[in-house]
Formats: sequence, structure tokens, C-alpha cells
Amino acid sequence: MSYLTEFLNQAHQNKMANLVVEDTLEDLKRRDTTVLDPYVPFKTYSSRQFLAYVMEQINVIASVTAYGSEPPVTNQGTFRKITAELMKSSLAYVWDEEYQWHMKEAMAEAQAKNISVNVSRGPDGKTQPGSNNDLAAFIFGTVEKLARAQVELLNHMTWQVLQFGELDREDPRTGVVTKLNYKYSGGGYNHFPAAKTGGGRWTEWSTANGIQDLYNAVDTYVDTNGFAPDCIYMSRKALNNLMQQQSTKDAASSLTVAQVGTVAPNMLGALLEARGIPSIKTFDEKYKSELGDQSVANSLFLQNNRFVFVKENMGERAMGPTLENDGKAGVYVTTYEKQKVPPIDVTQAVATIVPVFADPKLFFSQQIADPT
Repeated sequence: MSYLTEFLNQAHQNKMANLVVEDTLEDLKRRDTTVLDPYVPFKTYSSRQFLAYVMEQINVIASVTAYGSEPPVTNQGTFRKITAELMKSSLAYVWDEEYQWHMKEAMAEAQAKNISVNVSRGPDGKTQPGSNNDLAAFIFGTVEKLARAQVELLNHMTWQVLQFGELDREDPRTGVVTKLNYKYSGGGYNHFPAAKTGGGRWTEWSTANGIQDLYNAVDTYVDTNGFAPDCIYMSRKALNNLMQQQSTKDAASSLTVAQVGTVAPNMLGALLEARGIPSIKTFDEKYKSELGDQSVANSLFLQNNRFVFVKENMGERAMGPTLENDGKAGVYVTTYEKQKVPPIDVTQAVATIVPVFADPKLFFSQQIADPT
């Protein structure tokens, strides 16, 4: 008997599971309000395939023309079309015979006491404890983790593209290779300059000049786009290296009457503002990934030896429909009986996802220290 499937597919429990998925996605979006959302917001699509048009447009000025004459025609600018297909992501949790026994016993006890397996509210509005609150919490917690995993994969892919303009990833579980390239290959600008080496590395506090590096990067960005990025992302470690550099201390000293020994964040902010460099935000969040040997690795979304420029609405994190969800967009979580002997149920989450960036000129990233 598939007790886990029976439990989660009961009308009340199924509604709770769906609410867990919805709340999880909303929680991730709220957490993301000041990080990726202004620059690469979520967007859902009803079609599994869609076209992303990447424009390299040179906006030339108009010409003065005589009344009654034909306007001049311009063929400036290039146009290339990319067909982007949403990638399917999935993850499942297996409920083995031991969990089936736990649920069987919890359901039997709940039936005997006329209560639920999990905490519930009675007709009088009072909270009623369940027959096995811990088991129910673990099950709904698993539903949450499976839903969260789909969005975290999309976020990981998005940060990879922001850092490198492309994604070249082999899934550690399935071996499936994903390749996306949003960089412009026509030349004319370089928004992914070579890594800093030697004394120019930000970890070389006595010789590096991180403020000048950022100034040069913004200069290049403005030369290409005609405007500066909205902000700069880097790790706390990279920011600390920037503030420890002697060149930064010397620049801060020019704002005071004394030599600065330690650069305070407000001093750095004044230095950046004086040079037309956008503000710096730190981002050090990690995601967990299961490796081929089933060990779990904690990895940074943003490498701690790079900085990244971002611009409002420079891209989007697209989420599309799945057949399992009857063609509707979003993360779909379901539980089903996989086999009867030995009894195994599976809770599975699926989604279709892809990061999309339409204008390669809006990227800029550079490695400023050796990998750590």
C-alpha cells in the first residue's frame, strides 16, 4: 500500500502541499527583491519554446531633410536571432518501506483518535496536535526543498551567465550538458577582460589598484552603452581586499587631513561616488549540489574572486510549462507509487527553466584574484 501517496494526495494534504510550493516560490522571490529581481526578474511563459531576439543596434542620429524629399535609409546595426528552449529540471525524493511503515502507523493512530496525522484546527478553531507531527513536517519540508531546488538551479545558471556571458555545465547527477552563449562575437568591445595577474591581483594589497580597475571597467561600459551599470556585485572577501589595498587607503586619505589606516565603508562609498563608479553590493550566498559520489558540496553563486556589473531588466529568469502540470507554468510537485514490491513512493518536482539575456552589451565581469 502506498501510504505516502495516499497521505499527500488526500484533498486537504494536497492543498497544503500546493500551498507549500506557492509559499516557497514567493519566499524565494521576496528574498530576491534586492538581489537579482531588479536586474533579472522571474517571468513565466505558456509556450515551451520561444524566441529571444538579441539586438546590436547602433542608434544613429537623424538627418536634416528638405520638405517633400525622401528620408535617408540607414542599415546601421546588426540583428541576430536565438531560439531558446526551456530546459527541464527535476528532482525526486524516494519514500522507502521504512517511511511507509511510519505513515501507516501514523494514519492508523489518527483514524483511531479521529485526528489528522499533522497539526490541524478543529471546528472550534483550536489547534489539534496530529498523530505524528514530526513525520508530517518532514514530508512537507521535503516538498518545500524539492520546489526550492528548481529555482536554485535557475539562479545558479543565471549567475554563471552574469559572470561569463555563457553557461557550460554538466549536471553532476545526470551527465546532461547545457550550453548557452549570450556573448556577442562581432567584436568592437570587450566586457570580459583578462583576469588580473601579478601585482594587479586584488589580494596584492601593496600594489593592486582596485578603484582604478573599477573606474576603467565603468569607462569601458559607458563607452559601449552610453550609460553606467546600476550597481556592482562582488563577494565580501573581494570588497575587503579592495578596502585593504594601499591605493584605496591613499585615495581615502585625499578626502581627509590625515593618513587613513582603515577604509570605512562610507569612505569607500565617497570614493566611488566621486569617480562616477556605481555602489557595490556584496553577495555570498551558496547553493548545495549533490556530486556524482552522492557527497554534497556548498558552492558560491558568485565566485569570490570576480566582480559583476548589473543593469535593470538586463535579462530574465524564464520558467515555462510542463506536461505534468497540464501545460501550466511553474514548479509542479506530485507524489506517486513507483512500485509495490518493495513498496516505494516518490515525490517529484519538475519545471522548465532558462536564463535569458537579450543584450550582450549589458554584461561586464572580470576575475580580480586567483581562484580560492
